[in-house]
Amino acid sequence: MPPKSSKSNDEPAPEGMTKVSFRGIIGNPASEHSTDRSVFAYIINFPSDLCRAPANGSQRFSPEESKAITNYLRPLQRQLSLDHFARQTWACIGCGEAAHLLDHHTVLGLYNFNNDDKWIGPNVLDYQVPLCSVDKEECVKKGVDIVADKLKETNIDIKDCVNAAGRCVVCGIEEGTKRCTGCKHVSYCSRDCQKSDWMFHKLACKPVVKAK
Repeated sequence: MPPKSSKSNDEPAPEGMTKVSFRGIIGNPASEHSTDRSVFAYIINFPSDLCRAPANGSQRFSPEESKAITNYLRPLQRQLSLDHFARQTWACIGCGEAAHLLDHHTVLGLYNFNNDDKWIGPNVLDYQVPLCSVDKEECVKKGVDIVADKLKETNIDIKDCVNAAGRCVVCGIEEGTKRCTGCKHVSYCSRDCQKSDWMFHKLACKPVVKAK
C-alpha cells in the first residue's frame, strides 16, 4: 500500500502540520519507458517545525536536521519501496542484475521559495534508484551520474541530496558509517540509527539474507 496522503489540496492540515508535496521517480529517471520507471506524487502532512530552510543560511541541512527529517520520511520511502518491489522486479541501473535496494536521492524544499519569479510551496523530491549492491561502485556511480544530470535540469546540485548511497540511511552522515552485517546493502553511522531504522529495514534485509 502507498503512503497515506491528504485527500485533496483543499483539506486543511492538522494542527502543527504543513501540507507538503512528496513526489519523485522510482527506477531510471532518464528513461521514457514505463517499464524502467514509476512516477509517484502525494500530498502529505509534514511537521511544521521541520518545514524551513537549513539553519545558518546553508544550502545543506545539518546532521541533526537531516536526522529529524529523514526519520519522518523514512516510513513513507520504505513503504513505497516495498510496494513497488512487490509489484515489479527491478533491474540494477548499472549492471542490469536484479536490484536488492533503492538508493534514495532526496531533495528537500521544505519551505516556500521563489524560482524564476514563481513561488513554490514546500516539497520533497525523491529519486529512488534500483541497485544490486552499494558495494558495486560502478553501479552506484552510474546511478549518481544519471540523477545528477536530471537534477541539473532544475539547477539542483546532487550534493544537496540527503541519504544517498554510502551515507547513514537515517541521518545522512557520510563519515564513519558501517554496513548492515546482515544484507551489506545499507549503512549506519551508529547503533542508535541502526536501531531506529530496524522496524523498516528488517522487511528488506531478511529476504536478502535468505537469498544468499
